[in-house]
Amino acid sequence: MNWTAGYPAKYTDHRLLQKKASLINYTANFLMERRMAMGFNHHEIKTNRTQVLSEYINSARFEDFPANVVERAKQILIETIGEALASVESEAAKKALALAECACGGPDGTCAVWGVNKRLSMENAAMANGAAACAGGWEQNPFGMPACAAVPTAWAVAEAKKRSGRELLTSLILAFEVYERVAAAVQPTAKERAEKGYGRASWQLFAALVPALRLTGLDTLQINKGLSMGTVCSVIPASHYESDGADTLAFEYGFRCQTAVTLACCALRGTENLEDAFDDPSAYPLHFTGEEHGEQYTQGLGKAYRILEAVPEKGAGETANDFQKRASSVFSVERIGQILTALFEIEYCEDLSSIGKLLTL
Repeated sequence: MNWTAGYPAKYTDHRLLQKKASLINYTANFLMERRMAMGFNHHEIKTNRTQVLSEYINSARFEDFPANVVERAKQILIETIGEALASVESEAAKKALALAECACGGPDGTCAVWGVNKRLSMENAAMANGAAACAGGWEQNPFGMPACAAVPTAWAVAEAKKRSGRELLTSLILAFEVYERVAAAVQPTAKERAEKGYGRASWQLFAALVPALRLTGLDTLQINKGLSMGTVCSVIPASHYESDGADTLAFEYGFRCQTAVTLACCALRGTENLEDAFDDPSAYPLHFTGEEHGEQYTQGLGKAYRILEAVPEKGAGETANDFQKRASSVFSVERIGQILTALFEIEYCEDLSSIGKLLTL
């Protein structure tokens, strides 16, 4: 190729053009090698953490989960929806809903926004419900509020894709199993947290992304790429809402839900040469800590269920009573009873839109 073509004659003998040609050729060869390697970064990949997680997300079956794990997922589902209903009139939830409507281009969509008479697109219903669920700051978890991202995202995708209640519960269990491990792997030291801020709204993305990937119906490679895109789109650590009283946390959690749905759609349509992100130390953990705990990504996966540790256990009666209190400002006693019956028996539901109707005005 003649790299001097089109340049004025007085410039064609400059060494700069030769250097430019050399750099272009080098870059082309480097990119070709990257494509062949199919790795996330230029470091040698020596582990298979991302692949193990991707295979687990793709292959796990509802029937394989112990009964107490399924019951905890239902408890978390009911608690999260109840908290969103309790916060639906909060300023944060109202602002988030207005923003979601604006992003959606209007109030038309297929997915329920809990506690109001509106339906939006997957992305924006997930965002509005996620912000409302987070607004009360109810969840007790050492790493953040995973249920506030997992439940709204899973519900929106499951409702839009017409997934069953079993598929919804499966995706929620997987959300906690992966989120808890990713968060544990990248936890900063106290010194790093003080210097960089805390990423509780950063790794939160994976609580939303995992159910979105599962419910979208992706294969293992697509899930791998989706997780890797999650590391690209995970925000930098920050904790301004803790230090200066800003009301942005609900928005941040809502945005993670919105982003997760978009990333799952992106993975479905295909990306090139982006995978194995959890296997390259510079791809994700370096932004949070210099002391990555890499063994945490897959430790006890499929055996030690982290969902049982993520949220304190409640009995069915206590869960129902709490939901009634939270939802009483939105729905009648009769409607609340119908909702609770449907949610406690959700594994037998084949079409979530029927429950979605109960959750809207």
